[in-house]
Amino acid sequence: MAVVPIITTIEAKCKDCYKCVRACPVKAIRIRLAESRPETATAGGRALHAEVVKERCILDGECLRVCPQKAKKVRPDAHRVRKWLEAGETVVASLAPSFAAAFGLDEPLRVVGALRALGFAAVEQTAVGAELVSLALRRELGDEDGAPGGPRPLITTSCSVVVNLMETTYPAAVRYASTVVSPMIAHGRALKRSRPGVRVVFVGPCVAKKDEAERPEVAGAVDAALTFEELSDWLVEEGLGLPGADPSEFDGYWPEVAPLFPVEGGAFRTAALPTDLLSGRWLAVSGMESCRELLAALSAAAPDSRASGLEGIRLVEMLACRGGCVAGPAMPEDGTSPAVRRQRLLGFVETRRRERAGRSGPGTGRPELPDADLHRTYRDRCPPREGPTEAEIREILARIGKTGPEDELNCGVCGYATCRDKAVAVHQGMAELDMCMPHMREMAESVSNLVIASSPFGVVAVDRDLRILDANGAFRAMFRMGHDEDLSGRPIGEIIDDATFRAVLRDRTTVETEAAYPDRGLLTQQTIFHLGKRDAVVGIFIDHTAAASQRQQLEELRSETVGRAREVISKQMKVAQEIAGLLGETTAETKVILTRLIDFMQKEGAATGGQG
Repeated sequence: MAVVPIITTIEAKCKDCYKCVRACPVKAIRIRLAESRPETATAGGRALHAEVVKERCILDGECLRVCPQKAKKVRPDAHRVRKWLEAGETVVASLAPSFAAAFGLDEPLRVVGALRALGFAAVEQTAVGAELVSLALRRELGDEDGAPGGPRPLITTSCSVVVNLMETTYPAAVRYASTVVSPMIAHGRALKRSRPGVRVVFVGPCVAKKDEAERPEVAGAVDAALTFEELSDWLVEEGLGLPGADPSEFDGYWPEVAPLFPVEGGAFRTAALPTDLLSGRWLAVSGMESCRELLAALSAAAPDSRASGLEGIRLVEMLACRGGCVAGPAMPEDGTSPAVRRQRLLGFVETRRRERAGRSGPGTGRPELPDADLHRTYRDRCPPREGPTEAEIREILARIGKTGPEDELNCGVCGYATCRDKAVAVHQGMAELDMCMPHMREMAESVSNLVIASSPFGVVAVDRDLRILDANGAFRAMFRMGHDEDLSGRPIGEIIDDATFRAVLRDRTTVETEAAYPDRGLLTQQTIFHLGKRDAVVGIFIDHTAAASQRQQLEELRSETVGRAREVISKQMKVAQEIAGLLGETTAETKVILTRLIDFMQKEGAATGGQG
């Protein structure tokens, strides 16, 4: 069964703004034709949407933070955990220490109580794994001190995003990575060892932990990873509210300092290392930009180099989120700043320390720190990225109107730092030509300007003060303005009556009417409309002067024709009447003659018959 990607795009919500492309530090967002919207393509358009490329994604979650449409979603895994609980399996929660900063509760231990209410058999602190990791780091530092060629700077690998960044983008820096697992994996292994057969579920602020739990190098330690947001949604579905949950103590070993691991410098404090970051031996780096800069510097060193220009540094605590895990991408969105969350965590840890210090008597002894295998390996997961030739880059740039260096704006709107980077992305199938906003705008403006300039209709645009912004050649010709005459800024009222323009501007409406300009011998059909947010007015004029003249001539011809027709009809009627009169007289005479003839013939017949 195919594994569902950790981060996917909801195509219906994606508006092709490229904000995720701009924000992604490793450019793992591919822009492609949206399969779920083929109707746009068949209509001649290009519906694009952003797609996360799993092989390149480091799961830092920045695309989740910046998407204004919330078109990115994290794979939900709570349903799997529910099935285990419903089946009666023993499921243990490993709760990340940043929980104390996540929900803004008066008593953070209500989160522990809520997890118990969901059915978890036990709830332990991931900080147990952090303490195990800190001890292992101290041992690894000691081993490095005696290494041939001198010690190298060790990079902590507790941050899954940093590990992903090294393996997929800076594989040459992996040689500096600590071979110690993350606190999540360390705690998961410890739980599996002490509680054979249990399911371990990590709950924390990091999206990348979902992927880490499935990495083949550390697989089996954690069965599922949920985010704090998932936990909140699950509790809502179950009708359980965190503010009303009963506070509950953690199970198992309780570390004192290790819960500080999620904040910058927490690894040094947990490992009981000097926290003076100005000593030159300890370096705490947080934030993706700083992490990338340091990894790039380490990667640039020769393969056999031990210090790569960073001599004296012994340990580098590297966290992808600025300020640490308290700023994780899956922390609940309540408007709280990382600085406030850091203070919440520090206050909780100090309160817990004072409470434990005041406890004494039977049953208050501290459980022993569990043991676990803390070793891990890495591999080069950098995807092949065949680059285009210089000729291919120039050909791609030419297709978006960039034929010379002066055309390369390097504005970054498309998400890439330079136009050449964008061209490489197009070659690799990661970007589309249409993503160049300046080019597309220039194309749109040139086409629209060409259409307006060549239009047989007069077009004029005025601002809210009814001063001309622009006018095309047809408008100038209609109103007998010189082709080179500067109309910009002139009141439209100096050329034509501006009453309709004023009404349209006031009422923000559209008026269609016929207007005559006798002084110019002009009759127009005109449409005046408001431009909305631009608060401008546009007039479109169609010259009906010739048509009106033709109508007048046609009317005159019609009137003349009707008169002539009436005259002819009158004459015809007169002739008909005269003919009818003549025919009437002739007919009467003929009747008399024929009657006489008949009488004569009858008489002659009678006489002849009488003689015979």
